Amino acid sequence: MLRKMQEKAVSPHDLLLSELERARIRARKILMDEVQVNENSTKTQEKEKKAAKVFLSAYKIWLKDTEVQLPEHPWTQYQ
Repeated sequence: MLRKMQEKAVSPHDLLLSELERARIRARKILMDEVQVNENSTKTQEKEKKAAKVFLSAYKIWLKDTEVQLPEHPWTQYQ
């Protein structure tokens, strides 16, 4: 979807950006979680990790190429 938006020069809507940020946070959580799992769920966990890596990579490139203005985090003012 990100690639198609970029090809057609479609600028993202605020709602889409917030959903993508939620997906980014979830993908990072998947990669960071070191949950002990049984043998059957290991394959599923590895597939999720691979999908998370692909998404994070594509999202990073898309953000850089699309010049998206992400809303400022409310706590940024306190840094």
